[in-house]
Amino acid sequence: MTTPALLPLSGRRLPPLNLGASAFPHHRATLRLSEKFILLLILSAFITLCFGAFFFLPDSSKHKRFDLGLEDVLIPHVDTSKGGKNLGGFLIHGQGHDEHRHSLNLKTDEVGRVMELILWLFHAASGTENLEQKREEEERLRNKIRADHEKALEEAKEKLKKSRDEIQAEIQTEKNKVVQELKKKDSKPLPPVPLPNLIGINSGEPADPDIREKRNKVKEMMKHAWDNYRQYGWGHNELKPIARKGHSTNIFGNSQMGATIVDALDTLYIMGLHDEFREGQEWIDKNLDFSVNSEVSVFEVNIRFIGGLLAAYYLSGQEIDKVQSFEQLYKNSNLFTVIPVTGMSAVSGYYDVFPKDHSYLQKGQAGGSRELQPGQYYLYPWKDDGATNLENFSPVHEQQGDWRTHVQPALMTYDELTVFLKILIKKLVKYGLDEQIVFKIKAVQLAGKLLPAFNTPTGIPWAMVNLKSGVGRNWGWASAGSSILAEFGTLHMEFVHLSYLTGDPVYYNKVMHIRKLLQKMDRPNGLYPNYLNPRTGRWGQHHTSVGGLGDSFYEYLLKAWLMSDKMDTEARKMYDDAIEAIEKHLIRKSNGGLTFIGEWKNGHLERKMGHLTCFAGGMFALGADGSRDDKAGHYLQLGAEIAHTCHESYDRTTLKLGPEAFKFDGGVEAVAVRQNEKYYILRPEVIETYWYMWRFTHDPKYRQWGWEATQAIDKYCRVSGGFSGVKDVYSSSPTYDDVQQSFFLAETLKYLYLLFSNDDLLPLDNWVFNTEAHPLPVLHLANTTLSGNPAYR
Repeated sequence: MTTPALLPLSGRRLPPLNLGASAFPHHRATLRLSEKFILLLILSAFITLCFGAFFFLPDSSKHKRFDLGLEDVLIPHVDTSKGGKNLGGFLIHGQGHDEHRHSLNLKTDEVGRVMELILWLFHAASGTENLEQKREEEERLRNKIRADHEKALEEAKEKLKKSRDEIQAEIQTEKNKVVQELKKKDSKPLPPVPLPNLIGINSGEPADPDIREKRNKVKEMMKHAWDNYRQYGWGHNELKPIARKGHSTNIFGNSQMGATIVDALDTLYIMGLHDEFREGQEWIDKNLDFSVNSEVSVFEVNIRFIGGLLAAYYLSGQEIDKVQSFEQLYKNSNLFTVIPVTGMSAVSGYYDVFPKDHSYLQKGQAGGSRELQPGQYYLYPWKDDGATNLENFSPVHEQQGDWRTHVQPALMTYDELTVFLKILIKKLVKYGLDEQIVFKIKAVQLAGKLLPAFNTPTGIPWAMVNLKSGVGRNWGWASAGSSILAEFGTLHMEFVHLSYLTGDPVYYNKVMHIRKLLQKMDRPNGLYPNYLNPRTGRWGQHHTSVGGLGDSFYEYLLKAWLMSDKMDTEARKMYDDAIEAIEKHLIRKSNGGLTFIGEWKNGHLERKMGHLTCFAGGMFALGADGSRDDKAGHYLQLGAEIAHTCHESYDRTTLKLGPEAFKFDGGVEAVAVRQNEKYYILRPEVIETYWYMWRFTHDPKYRQWGWEATQAIDKYCRVSGGFSGVKDVYSSSPTYDDVQQSFFLAETLKYLYLLFSNDDLLPLDNWVFNTEAHPLPVLHLANTTLSGNPAYR
């Protein structure tokens, strides 16, 4: 390491010169002739220097501003030979060329000599009285400059004496300070928005004891998977349940981002595992950091992290710490009910305040008292005598038999309610009841890290992006460096919600630009190829699939329409056009009568179907309502046929679990042929279709098929340390892949739990599930401010 060059002494600014009357001797009111001559000489010299500077000094257009301050002289060096990336070096006011550096030094020396000449002439004219004083001042200034430079040299020498580790530690400390400042900056409060009416969050308990037992079994499996991850893989992306340690793949980069925690949160909440939910929320609040130097999959991070965080945000409660008005809070809150006083003893203009009915049971007694359930909580904002006490209250835990079991409500006027609610909001924050806000903040922070991936010539995002540098690239195996249809086409749901929640149209505009581009492109046989080059905007290899590489693009066209309360007719048209082309070119019946969806490769149909493709049965059923030419019955039947085919792929294995892919060729139907297609990695797509078909038909066979899959997973995939995929579903002695996938908790177990729940749990009229099974609410335009949101103008 060499000692860096010091800045020239002339780079320091001199104190301003006082040229007023007080700078001259006071004992004479006029100047002598010789003094007048000297002043004239000074003026002439000054004019000459100005003209000389104009013609001979370097062109100022090459240096837009000339400032000898340290903060402006040190400008990052840009190495144009390496794509213009800043490699961390510095030049003195340069663009990477030595001549610029030399011209600056020349200019600095000339300016220094000009300043010295002017000072000398001024001293000659100002008389001997001030000359000594000015010289002393200049000497003090030079001494100070020398001292500063000597100090800088000493510090540089001390740095050189330190070990490499010590220097790295100091650098890391400074980096940590910057990261903390960025976190504070990113954590600024987001603007509040009125949220959709969230119904069906705490419902679904089946009356049938057999179904309830199966539902509880799924919940126990979720608890087993979570507890082992909590013990052996906490904070890691996934779990190796046999090795009992953390696991990760390249889609998450090299960082520990807690993918399982974020992916599982909404499942925990839906199942009522609230202690586990709070564990995950606390980890996210304290540890989830997106400033890491890690290259991640834009698609996977969007559907798992942003989707999971948004779902947790919506499910866990309203934005209570941002609400300003009484009406907004009382209409949306799940915490209490406000009832106008009625009856003989009613006082006009007064209101009773109760917790919501899910916390209390209404008793048929005078005065409208409520009875707490044993072990439940409520906010007790009143004195014992019933008088309003707005400042001194806290959550109270009621035990059975407590003397406060019956609570007399407080009588408040409208104005008193307004004051009370403002105080209540602050108290709720104090007691941690605003936990859902962290989910929105984290989702927005992560989305900002993904935006640089869209910086391509076409606006089609890269497949991967570095969260720290923002540099993007595509998978090396993708056709001609292309982006993947199922990846850049599976951002719409999450990005629309981001724009809705933040009021920032940037997210909405990004995904709408993708849609507009796809609409303009020619499609062979009406089909969307799986590969699109983000540089040229041209299709890559003509390979079309409703399974891997293509699947969720079609799913999100339909769900964009559903999520918009069926107002996004453009998305619906694109979906209908695509499905008609798929049905014409890809859907066939086997000799044995099984309906399957093949893959189109370079003008030929490959008679193979993947496990991922099995989601399409549920998609066809979900899209039946609103289909063209009154074909709802046709698409519901098509969904049932796909569900049957996928069930056969399970039923024809030894373990009763489906393979990764299966063929319909040469007498082979719904069976995997290649060894590398015989594995099962806890995938959810078949169970997802069972659930949708159950919701739309209530045919009991779908619950039966789902229970068969539940038993097979519990028997063959369960190990003491969690759940693992198996390598061969046709072997009676399977070997494990030793990975508990995060989507097993996010999707597979969630869909099973919903399959054995009543339809009032997350009803499909109010919720739309993203491709990772994270439920997002329908945005009813007529009932929210969405139509006034700038993202939708």
